[in-house]
Amino acid sequence: MHDNSIEHQQLLEIAEYRNNGKSPHHLSNKYLYMPFSYKVHSQVFVNYCEVIIWPDGTIEYAIPSHSEKCLLEYCKLKGWTREYCVEHFRHDADCYDKMMSELGIIYVWYNNIHNVTRLTDAQLKALSLLLCYGCIEDRAFDSLRVF
Repeated sequence: MHDNSIEHQQLLEIAEYRNNGKSPHHLSNKYLYMPFSYKVHSQVFVNYCEVIIWPDGTIEYAIPSHSEKCLLEYCKLKGWTREYCVEHFRHDADCYDKMMSELGIIYVWYNNIHNVTRLTDAQLKALSLLLCYGCIEDRAFDSLRVF
């Protein structure tokens, strides 16, 4: 969960930008590397959301990309190097879906959701909050798979 004091500081910074006639979108690169906050994200990003959601509902930005984030997290889980993992899955077209399934994560974009397993209650709640805060649009749910 996001630390409220950090979120408060971020919201103050966004307000200061606005008060000085600047767009808070200039802060986007900075916030991509910080813990996710629904409030901050909705204030800084417009029509943009690239995150993964863990089974416990934790949201992380998909930096540098969804697939690379998934690969690196899978390597951590297995204790593998990135190179070993890439070689291990070299001939497997479904490797990312397999990694996502084992990690229990889902990929989320502003207008798309990619899941390969049944969502946890925490993931459903996180998606609902993303929608409520305007971080994703409702048509993203059109791509949600039901198991």
